[in-house]
This record gives sequence, C-alpha cells and structure tokens, in this order.
Amino acid sequence: TPCIDCVKKLLNAGIARIEYVGSYQNARGKEYIEEICAARGVALVAKELDWEKLFQEAFDSLSKPGGAFYKQGLNLRIKKEELSR
Repeated sequence: TPCIDCVKKLLNAGIARIEYVGSYQNARGKEYIEEICAARGVALVAKELDWEKLFQEAFDSLSKPGGAFYKQGLNLRIKKEELSR
C-alpha cells in the first residue's frame, strides 16, 4: 500500500485513482488510508505484477542495440527461487 504521506499528496493533487503493487505495514494502518480515499471518492486499487516477467523484459531490452549489455556477450535469464530464511 502507499504510505500515508504519499496518499495525502496524491489526494491533494486531485488524483482520482491510486493503483499500487505490493504492501507493507503502514504506521497508521491500511484502514486509515482506505478511509481517507473513500471519503474523497478515490479508488484505491491493488495490482498484481509478475516481477519475473518484468525483470526478464528489462534484461532482454538491455541486450538489444543501444542497451548496456549489447555486444557484451551476456545472456541473462531470470529464475524465480524461494529465499532461504
């Protein structure tokens, strides 16, 4: 979720819809953010994102002409793995 300060800035700027990816624990709580958005009639929408696909597309783009990896002999592949804890 966006932080409370960012939400307030977006609301004051007249934004009508806030889309966000991921969430974290806000000090003032997600419920408060939802409440102030609802009071202003602003949609607060959680979006899903395929991070593996996003990073692969970025690396593929960097390997094309004009990219930082072009002609470097790099073929990077993203592999999603669980983190050891």
